[in-house]
Parts: sequence; C-alpha cells; structure tokens
Amino acid sequence: TSSVIQLKIRPRPAVDTPDEAGLFRLVRAAFSQRRKTAANSVASGLGVEKARVAKALEQAGLPAAVRPEQLTLEDFCALQKALEMDKKTFLNLKRSEIQPFIEEEIVVRYHFQEAGIKIRLRYDDQLREALTKPLVTLN
Repeated sequence: TSSVIQLKIRPRPAVDTPDEAGLFRLVRAAFSQRRKTAANSVASGLGVEKARVAKALEQAGLPAAVRPEQLTLEDFCALQKALEMDKKTFLNLKRSEIQPFIEEEIVVRYHFQEAGIKIRLRYDDQLREALTKPLVTLN
C-alpha cells in the first residue's frame, strides 16, 4: 500500500527557544536509544549525569520515568531551560575552580597561534618576498 502525506511549512517555529541548535541536540539525544526513559537517553546522548537530567525533568514539571515519545515540543523546551539553568548554577558554583583552566587555555591558544604565524613567516618564501617590497610606489 502507498500513502501520501502533506507537510505544511510554518511561518514561525512551533516553539520559541533561545538556542535552537541546543533544542535539536536535546531531542536527538532523547531519541538516540530505543526503549529508554528520557532521563537515561538524554544523559547518555548529551554526556551528562543522569541525576542532573532527573533534576531538570523535575524542575520542568515532568515525571522522572517519562519516555521521549510522551514529550511535547513545549516539554522539550522546558527541559532544555531546566538543563541550561542547572549548567549556569554549576558554572557559578565552580567559577573559582574553572576560571584558572579557562585562562590557561586562552593563553596557550594565543601563544600557539602566534608561534604558527612566526613559523609561516619564517618558511613562506612568497610571503617574505611580498613583505620586502614596498606597498605603494611614490612618483
């Protein structure tokens, strides 16, 4: 048998979210494992602790044992918001521990980039030649 479906494109998305890509990641993670609860599949798919997802489900007003197929788009948005708030809370609580690592990473990346430019300048004959020629000739 054959079936025909008609898709209607909405003028606006069905739900409003500040992070559309994050919402898609959450939905993909939720449906990434068969016959699992949303807490298990989201935790596994996003690489976060199950307890964190369970807490976010509770904050979103959703049952702990809910399955992804039972969730509406609005439920996914509420879950996303709860997970985001949890992330902000975590970052605020751990700021003093995290900040030195971030600062070190920025410094390392800057020096790595600077070293790469110096190496390219040293071994790029065309670039060296271009730099020795005047940019403008005055008559």
